[in-house]
Amino acid sequence: MMEDRMSSHPAALDAASVLSHSRFLRTLAHGLLRDPGKADDVVQQTWQAALECPERAGSAAPSWWAALARNFALRELRTEKRVRTREGRAARPEAVPSTGEIAEREGVRRQVVEALLALPGSYREVLILRFYEELPPRRAAQRLGVPVETVRTRTRRGLELLRAELDRRHGGERALWAAALFPVLARPPASAWRAGGIAASAALLLCAAAFLFLRGQEAALPPAAATASAAGLKASVAPPPAPPVAQPAHAAQEARVAVPAPPEPAPELDGVRGVVVDAHGQALSGALVFFGTEIRMRGDEPFKPYQPQRIRDGVTSAADGSFLLNGKGRWITAWHADWSPVSLLAEQAQRIVLPARGSIRGRLLDRDGAPMPGVKLRLDRDVEALTDAGGRFAFERVPAGPRGLEVSVQTGPKRWLLVRLAPGQALEVDVPSGLPEARIRLVEGMQPWEGDDEAVLLGLDVVTSLAPCEWSASAGATIVPPGLLPGRYLLLAQGSWQAPLDIRAPEGLTADIGACALTVRAPAQARVYVVPAGSDALVQLMGGRVGSRMVDETGAVRFAPLPAGRYDVGVDREGIFATVEVTDTAAVVALPEILYCER
Repeated sequence: MMEDRMSSHPAALDAASVLSHSRFLRTLAHGLLRDPGKADDVVQQTWQAALECPERAGSAAPSWWAALARNFALRELRTEKRVRTREGRAARPEAVPSTGEIAEREGVRRQVVEALLALPGSYREVLILRFYEELPPRRAAQRLGVPVETVRTRTRRGLELLRAELDRRHGGERALWAAALFPVLARPPASAWRAGGIAASAALLLCAAAFLFLRGQEAALPPAAATASAAGLKASVAPPPAPPVAQPAHAAQEARVAVPAPPEPAPELDGVRGVVVDAHGQALSGALVFFGTEIRMRGDEPFKPYQPQRIRDGVTSAADGSFLLNGKGRWITAWHADWSPVSLLAEQAQRIVLPARGSIRGRLLDRDGAPMPGVKLRLDRDVEALTDAGGRFAFERVPAGPRGLEVSVQTGPKRWLLVRLAPGQALEVDVPSGLPEARIRLVEGMQPWEGDDEAVLLGLDVVTSLAPCEWSASAGATIVPPGLLPGRYLLLAQGSWQAPLDIRAPEGLTADIGACALTVRAPAQARVYVVPAGSDALVQLMGGRVGSRMVDETGAVRFAPLPAGRYDVGVDREGIFATVEVTDTAAVVALPEILYCER
């Protein structure tokens, strides 16, 4: 109908041009009014005003449209204010919070803002896009130029970090800070939305913090307060669905099934004293030693460079290589700028030997086997190199372990190569262009499986690929982008299912996700993952980022379906805690009570 009115005007505007401003205008109006219905009214009024002066609107810049919409929005706010004033004069006086209550509430709000500012930048920007700008995960991923799963992971982890920090500031009493926030959730102060920067972040975090409370400890508040908080959040925050409640095996099954024995747990030490040496046995000074695996130092995505500034609870080895690390932990990692890092059990950390670094050299080839000159490669998102006239490239002083090579070809999309480098190895490799687009049919036993979860294909060979996959309902298969190197792979899905497969050609691929199940018992709020036994640090990282699940208040989480086999059970960022054989649906494993999952 609006298009008809535009075309009938004597100096008709181009409908597509006008409608192209719709999303921008609606976002602006909603940011000012916080009411979807009133925001739509403002957009309609803006269009109507544009029809009144088509010559001006036809060539107007976006700032003209923004000023027009802002004027209508401000008029609506003034009208609303007058209505509230009249109603307030006619209404009976209501109770107002005391000065102490206001001070307490504003103090908590200040702490929320401080917690946001203390977050790493990647978490902070995702939370702002998701909760303040109210972008869905896919839109936020497009804005940041990262995969959708990365946005979900950063959102989840960012909220967990906020919750942990607020809990710490209030002595673990979550109800204290949540109760102080609930009175302002139903309608954040208008000044918070008008002002930018810190005030906007405060409004965001009021919602985010209460969202954390509702997910983790809703029972800590009286029922009426919990109901009111949920109602206040409904309009602005739509939390992701809670993980499925684990269904423990029946008592009869547990009676006949032996619980797999995990490895002998490392002692929970109050402090670890040791020495760091290089591959030749010489003492290393300046080595960073900290609790946890190397994943803590590289962030929540694969192939990130090592960043010592991420570690705030570590110590540096002295001139004689000695260190004293206070605290507790199952795993300890040592890192040095000139040697390869290593993670090992705390009980084995009295003498930490850092392996030598190596090199990766090779040629990049096209589909015909000809060299590809002038192609940019980037190692671990940090060090760049260009292939020469012969298609050759070289990276020196590379830390041992799984390394990522990002290949950027002008005629095609970027792709990731995965190289597993041994300590001191000088690896030479020819890198072909890879396979064309492949389709993987999923089955559970003999029955087709519709794997509509986002997944990643993770190579298991020395030189292989890492590629995101998407389910195609029309094709009835999981689609793998072109460029994949032939070899052995693990298909790891967000829904926690996984399947090994061997890919040699793009046709006739079938992955059996199995029909077994594993129940993991662990402390509530621990984020648990399951990967094939003996997996390296990259597979563990992807297990924690893609296939992990949060343990709920029942203290158990169920991974199903799974292929039969032997699995490592780990905690996100904390490493492996148990190994278990899974042959049916009754396997159960219990993890230690102390996991340090929110260090």
